[in-house]
Amino acid sequence: MARSLEEALSWDLAGAAVVVEHCDARVPGQEPAKGFFPLADELEVLGGLGGRVGAGINWGRSAIEGRGAATATQHVAAAARARLLRALIFSGAAAGSTAWGPAWEDGHLPPRGADAALAASADSLLGAQEVRAALAAAAGADLILGAKVAVRPLDADVATRLAVARATLEMVAGGADPGQRGATAV
Repeated sequence: MARSLEEALSWDLAGAAVVVEHCDARVPGQEPAKGFFPLADELEVLGGLGGRVGAGINWGRSAIEGRGAATATQHVAAAARARLLRALIFSGAAAGSTAWGPAWEDGHLPPRGADAALAASADSLLGAQEVRAALAAAAGADLILGAKVAVRPLDADVATRLAVARATLEMVAGGADPGQRGATAV
């Protein structure tokens, strides 16, 4: 991983920042969504690159790895403590089957919330409290905030899709402190 990143850093990136998004690590006894390295190993590699490459945490993938919301906040805190956290992307996950797929599917569930646009994602482990906890764990980091959500039903109209994106971004922006960059829809 270090050699690959060193090679990428040697290219003309036109000023682009290099950020490695943590994917769920392989955990004995459970099916991974991506199944890459444990976060501690990734942070060790990134730390050895002298801060030239940052870490990104996808809330949903971390929840999938740990089979719960607490892992996502722990991952954000670990990357922030290492001074490598550069991106935090909010995407939900569920402990049971939903319209997005089976339990622990990397289906990009929107958060649950009071907004009517979020009614379909009521089983998402990600909600306003979890957004606030992750953002608090990231306090002080100069990071890009984003959201990655899929809308159900699959044939939802454009207005419904925009309403889900708006409700998600409002939740993220509502939990962000003024020192953190604005939320960006992905």
